[in-house]
Amino acid sequence: MKRALQLPIRLYPAWWRRRYGQELEALLEDSGSHDVWDLFRTAMEMQMKTWSFGRIVRVCGIVGLMVAGTVAFSMLYRYRSTAILKVEPDSKALDRVTEAAFTPTVLTSIIINFNL
Repeated sequence: MKRALQLPIRLYPAWWRRRYGQELEALLEDSGSHDVWDLFRTAMEMQMKTWSFGRIVRVCGIVGLMVAGTVAFSMLYRYRSTAILKVEPDSKALDRVTEAAFTPTVLTSIIINFNL
């Protein structure tokens, strides 16, 4: 039997596998079915019927953390910074400061110094 089908079968409760496990394996081999999702879903339904509420909450919390972590680490890292600088048109001193501050050399040194 293929490994993809062995994992969902092992998720069934032990008492169920002892009683019906060989029949299920034979049925899957004869039918050639590869519906892993259906096996997984049914196994989880059977497991959750016997679990307590606290165990269901813990398992769902752990699975939720794993899914959120996977999504968070698979996202591309993007950084976007925006700023608005308002300058009064009458102020000549401020114009000189802004012209001096926004030169390519000054901006490059800011980027290098702050690891941006």
